[in-house]
This record gives sequence, C-alpha cells and structure tokens, in this order.
Amino acid sequence: MVKVSIVVPTYSCVNYLQRTMDSLGSQTFQDFEIILIEDDSWDGTKKLVEVYSKIPNVKVIWHEKNQGLGNTLNDGLVAATGDYIAIQHADDVSLPTRIEKQVAYLDSHPNVALVGTWCQNIDIGDKPMRDGWWLRQVKRIPDDPKVIHDKLLEMNCLIHTSVMFRKEMLTKTGWYDQGAVPSEDYDLWLRVSEHFDIGIIPQVLVQYRHHPTQISRTDGGNLMKEKARIAVERAKKRRGIK
Repeated sequence: MVKVSIVVPTYSCVNYLQRTMDSLGSQTFQDFEIILIEDDSWDGTKKLVEVYSKIPNVKVIWHEKNQGLGNTLNDGLVAATGDYIAIQHADDVSLPTRIEKQVAYLDSHPNVALVGTWCQNIDIGDKPMRDGWWLRQVKRIPDDPKVIHDKLLEMNCLIHTSVMFRKEMLTKTGWYDQGAVPSEDYDLWLRVSEHFDIGIIPQVLVQYRHHPTQISRTDGGNLMKEKARIAVERAKKRRGIK
C-alpha cells in the first residue's frame, strides 16, 4: 500500500501528457502510485499511455468506450489504494513539492478531509500567464474552513487539479456525479464541505494549462455554469437555505 494515489484521467491529451507525467516523476515525495484512466481517446494518447503502463508504480485502466469525466474519475478512485488521493489533470503540471506539502498538511490537520492549493496559469508552451478574475478571487480566500464552507455557495474556490483528499471521506460524501459534469468537482466540494473541513495551501503548487480545446473555452462553458448553478441549489436545499 502507498501513502498517495494520484488519479490522472486521460482523454485525447497527447500534446500534454508527457509533461504532466514528468512533473509527477519529479516530485520530492515519492510514496505514491499513479492511476491513469484512458477514456477511449481519439488521438495518440493511447500509445503514450501504453508506454507509461510499463512503469512499476503506474496502473492503467482502459475504457473501450468513452465513459465521461465523472465515471472516469470514479474508476480511478475505486482503484486507488492510498490513504490520500490527489487529482491530476492530464494537461496540467504539479510543481516538485506539491505532493510533499499536501501530505504534510493533511498529516498535521486531522480535521481537514480535503486540501487544495493555488495555481499558476500557463499556455500550451508552458509559458506563465496572468491570473484571470476567477483565480484572483481564489487567492483572496484564507485557509479557514468556515470561510471556505460559506464561500463555496458563491463560487468554486478550489482548483480541481490541485486537490488532495482522504479516501475515507468518500464513504460519507459519495463520489463524483457524472450528471454534474462539467462541474462534477464543484458538486463534490459542496458535499464535502457539509461533512468535513476543507483547507487551502496559499502557495502555487500546480500549473493550470489554458488551451483552445479545454471545456471552459468551448461551448461547454455555458453548460459548466448551468451545472454549477444546479449544484449550488442542491447544496442550499440540503443546508436548509432558501
């Protein structure tokens, strides 16, 4: 058994996956497994995943048909053997101390079930980009579970590709909801906040890649907003808020 399982959902990301995997291989904390879930990509991702499948600490789950992000993430969670689970999007980058610092945070904050970090925006060539409005708002939120609990009803203040959480929390919160995609992360954070404390490490430990095919830059951006609205409505209902 390992301390951390890093879940990496992959779908048609051949241009970025190697950089992502290299960033995980360069972590200062190495007691982890990587779970790659290949969701029936249409580009050359499958061939690249086949190469990584030969690395001892990498487990690969193959989807013969596209299952969608929520189901793909859940398959990774099921396969995870670590006490802690980190989410790593296949087009983003983890800086070298990311896993080490999140493990240390969860080890020293037993009341916290999930912790995120700040991020830096990068372009398709790894060049740093300026913070957008959303990221500037995220960086104003203190590492205070009460503030995060309340703020989540206003906005998704956690960066999906930055989170690490205790696997045991899933028995209370449930898993990712495929019906909530592409706001499946926000929907889960709201449920987590109703049972557990959430933390944020105020340091840039991941790089979030912007590219033309990501869902927030396509027609899927409107769907994301609508699914986020529904997730908040459900959360308010659960909390007895009108």
